[in-house]
Amino acid sequence: MPFLRKLIQNASDDFSRYRILIVFIFFIYFLIGVNIFRDYGISWDEHIQRLTGQVSLKYVTDKHPLLLNYPDRYYGSIFEMLLVVGEKVLKIERDTRAVYLMRHFLTFLLCYIGTVFFYKLNKIIFHSRKWALLSTIMLILSPRLFAHSFFNSKDMIFLSLFTISVFSLLKFIEKRNFKITVIHALTTALAVDVRIPGVLLLALTWMGVGLSLCWPKSGKKEIKRNIVMLVIYTICALGFIVLFWPILWSNPIHHFVEAFQEMSKYPSDGKVLYFGKYVFSTQLPWHYVPGWIFITTPLLYSFLFIIGCCHLAVRVQQNKEIVFNAVILGWFFIPLMAVIIFKSVMYDAWRQMFFIYPALIIIAASGTRFLYDWIMKLQNRVKKRVSAIIFKSLLIGYLLSILVTMMQYHPFQNVYFNSVLGPDLSFVKYKFDLDYWGLSYRNALEYILRTDPSTQIPITAANSPGRTNALILPEEDRNRLVYVSHPEQAKYFLSNDRGRIEDYSFPNLYYGIDLDGARIMGVYKLK
Repeated sequence: MPFLRKLIQNASDDFSRYRILIVFIFFIYFLIGVNIFRDYGISWDEHIQRLTGQVSLKYVTDKHPLLLNYPDRYYGSIFEMLLVVGEKVLKIERDTRAVYLMRHFLTFLLCYIGTVFFYKLNKIIFHSRKWALLSTIMLILSPRLFAHSFFNSKDMIFLSLFTISVFSLLKFIEKRNFKITVIHALTTALAVDVRIPGVLLLALTWMGVGLSLCWPKSGKKEIKRNIVMLVIYTICALGFIVLFWPILWSNPIHHFVEAFQEMSKYPSDGKVLYFGKYVFSTQLPWHYVPGWIFITTPLLYSFLFIIGCCHLAVRVQQNKEIVFNAVILGWFFIPLMAVIIFKSVMYDAWRQMFFIYPALIIIAASGTRFLYDWIMKLQNRVKKRVSAIIFKSLLIGYLLSILVTMMQYHPFQNVYFNSVLGPDLSFVKYKFDLDYWGLSYRNALEYILRTDPSTQIPITAANSPGRTNALILPEEDRNRLVYVSHPEQAKYFLSNDRGRIEDYSFPNLYYGIDLDGARIMGVYKLK
């Protein structure tokens, strides 16, 4: 039949076209990452994270007891140990520049793999390559998380592993055989062994399988089989958690409870700058995390997210794909509500909650699809065509504007704020910390070294990244820097203005990094 052959051919052409486009976009994304990973500085926690990996690996290989009393012993160390192993395999332990460049590349690589699985996850949810690709592009074009995917070996790695585990969860719900059960248990454990909130995956798994047995209703034989698989999954997940988390080896239950209690009420009494006021991290307002998410997420994504929430809620009420929709909604809202209800300690913006962001993007993409499907149901053919063209043009134009902003901000996409607070960062400068993790210190140090020919340059910095960023510089440059304790001894003073709502009184600004109307780094010449 000619009509059937033509239909099959068109479907085949669409499949081939989208597959080529998908491969091309992922290739470009990887190529960009490979070419820019060297541009980022060292974040506040990277030096500490590396030390955690070294201490943990020492415990694994030599049973060195230092880990048992190490202050950060309850931080998941599986990825950090792999990075330290990488140093040893490549024999670069003494070359700190090579070490941190390697860390940035491997952090990006795992985040890239997480993005691939995010696409696969969306393909299951939307049953469409086109909508899965759009959702993935929205995730990539999220300025803050894009920057963190190079230097944040804690929160972004957790986000990536959590995403991979949600993908394996949906596969587990679909198949529930022994192989996928063990794989899902492994991905769950790896996520937990990076950050303790990964235990949410166990709850989502039980919830997802339970819902799948109720809608539609299952027979006794199937219920029994699925309960057995759930038990196997739980036992394997708990076993893998202990296996890949060295601190649990000596007393699993005790240390796990201690880790959970410490991370749920992290012992930090510092202050954070929030809407122009200093607030203790133990006394945050309920809207701290939602507020940060809203002002640092592209505005269109938030608008589409609201539409998507309403759409998915209706679909759940109508028993349409209730399992997958419930998992995605639970992924976003359960951790968010837990933080609000239990008044969890938060600091450094909302990076501890990055792992719920992929769910936000999926819900936003669902809202986008709902709007597009509504347009395609218009009866008037001309109105439908014109509306579809306008809708696609606005969406593509907005995504391109985000891409342009990311290029203009490079390599400081981590200070991105949307326009809700004002047209540029000058409206944000004294309300929130901008470069709170001190990435810009690297650029400041490079400028000093490039413009000051002195063989010894005494400097001082406002906080620790001013010193640790020297570790990513070439050794001959690093040796020219002399760190002193007091400004009276220094030739230059550097500050990223973390925790400040007023400018310094030093008269001689030697160098400043200005971004979108605001200064994120100042170098002051004192002598």
